[in-house]
Amino acid sequence: MKALDQEIQRHGITTILDVGANRGQFARHMRDYGYRQTMHSFEPLPDALAQLEKEAADDPDWHVHSFALGKADERRRFHIGMNDQTSSLKPAVKDMRHHIDAMVVAKEIDVDVRRLDDVAAGLGVDLARSFMKLDVQGAELDVIEGLGSRMVEVPLIQMETAIVPAYQEETRLTTMLDWFAEGGWHVIGIRPGFFEPRT
Repeated sequence: MKALDQEIQRHGITTILDVGANRGQFARHMRDYGYRQTMHSFEPLPDALAQLEKEAADDPDWHVHSFALGKADERRRFHIGMNDQTSSLKPAVKDMRHHIDAMVVAKEIDVDVRRLDDVAAGLGVDLARSFMKLDVQGAELDVIEGLGSRMVEVPLIQMETAIVPAYQEETRLTTMLDWFAEGGWHVIGIRPGFFEPRT
């Protein structure tokens, strides 16, 4: 967290874009850590959204948006996992569903998807002073493409990505690292996340 805090200060971050907010765990963590400026949380799943809205209700600088972000404005099928933190616009890889119970699809719903460049403009977000957190279960590149040429304005990004893809058409870690390097970003930290103990 120290490196992240240093970068938030160095870039003069005034807005957090919490993409794939679920129940607000990340945003709450940032508040608990001391970040007091504007946050925009994006979450399309109704149950998670209801809890997220409760978390943000007494915080006038925490704004909740009930849609997903992607590369086009459209309606998309959303695959809700047994653990809804594994839910995604992309279907899970078959082998993963067999090994990871939480990824078994409990139900599917249609959700609204919007491009972030349009959303950011409508909200008056200064991308050059924004920290974008991406946790969208394999659809990270879709969100990035939804910013188009404006992606280069974002100075600080945190994202979850996979060495072994868990979702169909998910972009691998190595490809994402190459993509960011070509765009002029530098890695300041890699933190291990999920391990499947049986495999």
